Amino acid sequence: MTLKENIQRIKSMMRIVEDENSTIKKDTLEKNSVKYVIFVSGSEKSKSHEEQLTLFTKGFGTEYLVKAYRQSSLTSIIDFIKKNSVVAVILYSASCKLANQLNFSSNKIFCIEPWNGNASDAGKSDIYVNIPQKNMYIDYESYARGKGTKVGANKTNHNDGHFAALSTSSADISKKVE
Repeated sequence: MTLKENIQRIKSMMRIVEDENSTIKKDTLEKNSVKYVIFVSGSEKSKSHEEQLTLFTKGFGTEYLVKAYRQSSLTSIIDFIKKNSVVAVILYSASCKLANQLNFSSNKIFCIEPWNGNASDAGKSDIYVNIPQKNMYIDYESYARGKGTKVGANKTNHNDGHFAALSTSSADISKKVE
């Protein structure tokens, strides 16, 4: 769906006309009609939140509305999930540490190249135990890009770089989101 089509879809949802006998509240109908994907950016040392979001949407596309957060926004993310129809949460790099802190179906959480420092999280199966291996995207050569976090996860291309993995992995994730 193109951006223009998405805008038209949103506008049409906002034009709901209610007669005085209607019992359906406009905000409830709109909330249930719009489906969101949440993207949580990683560290902003090399690329800003906005740049990471651009790379994500480049690969992911525009079928769903994307609500983007920084990794420091856990409370806001949880509140948004409670109040809206969220079909997936995509965590990138350092934000993957939030995977177990969200009250959200682990089958709908995706992690792209989770930060693993200098093997500090390697072997700690409790960090990503609930995230299915099909929802994990890691570089098997670099701890900073997920090595050691999940056996059998999707492999990203080490030579393409960390930020390229954001676009290529999000393109694959977009096919899995329902």
